[in-house]
This record gives sequence, structure tokens and C-alpha cells, in this order.
Amino acid sequence: MLSRRLVSMGLGVMLALAPQVLFGQRTSGSINGTVSDTQGQVIVGGEVTLTSQDTNIVGRATTNGSGGFVFLNIDPGPYKLSIAKRVSRRLGFQRST
Repeated sequence: MLSRRLVSMGLGVMLALAPQVLFGQRTSGSINGTVSDTQGQVIVGGEVTLTSQDTNIVGRATTNGSGGFVFLNIDPGPYKLSIAKRVSRRLGFQRST
């Protein structure tokens, strides 16, 4: 009688915890990093593009004030990562006579 009760309680605990265990299994990951130039200065506002080579799905992120970016819930597989930064410069000219 006591052992039957322990088995029932054990099964009840296992069933109660099963959803947490099952949902704890993940098949995705994340990619994060910091973008900097050749002098080591971080790039703020850089456009980071992550393209899955299997599915051609494209993800985009913009680097933050520390040059950081993150992509979450990335499925396993090969990816291409590219980084671009538009530089706007004000050009001046003088009119010569």
C-alpha cells in the first residue's frame, strides 16, 4: 500500500515537471558581437545582416551605442554575416572667379 502510494506520488511529480523539461530543450541559438573599425573604435549605427544559406531568410540588426548587436532564436545551419555603415560627409566647395 505504501509503495503504491510512493509510486503514484512519483508519477504525479514527473508528470507535473514534464512540461518544463520538454520546453527546456532548445534547438536554436543566438549570435552576438561588437563591431569595431581597424583602430578599435566601435561602430555605432552599423547595419548587420545575417542570411541563412539554407533558407535565404534574412535578419537585420543595428549596432547600439557600444557597437553591439544580437540575433536571437537562430536555427542551426550555415549563415553569412555582413556589416555595413553609411558614412555621410558634408562636402564643401568654393567658387573660384
